[in-house]
Amino acid sequence: MKFAIACQRAFIGNDIDLQIEAENDEIIYAVRCSLDGTEIGSDDLGETPVNFFHRSFPQAGEARPGETHKLMVEVRGKDGEPSRFATRIWTDLT
Repeated sequence: MKFAIACQRAFIGNDIDLQIEAENDEIIYAVRCSLDGTEIGSDDLGETPVNFFHRSFPQAGEARPGETHKLMVEVRGKDGEPSRFATRIWTDLT
């Protein structure tokens, strides 16, 4: 699995852009995202699994100087396969 996570402070909260690309015989059945311990997205793709996933979260969470954020992404594949995870941690500058 290849993950691309871009985060940028917005006027309110953070703009987050997520892209996931399956490799080889991997397939994406579900994606769950949480920011600072709160779920911000959950997508069940079981009826139409994909090999590429893209989702944006505009103005997610809160932002203020010095605040540290943690984005957790979980991707579930075929039954019996372990989930794949990605994390991005950043601190608001100004």
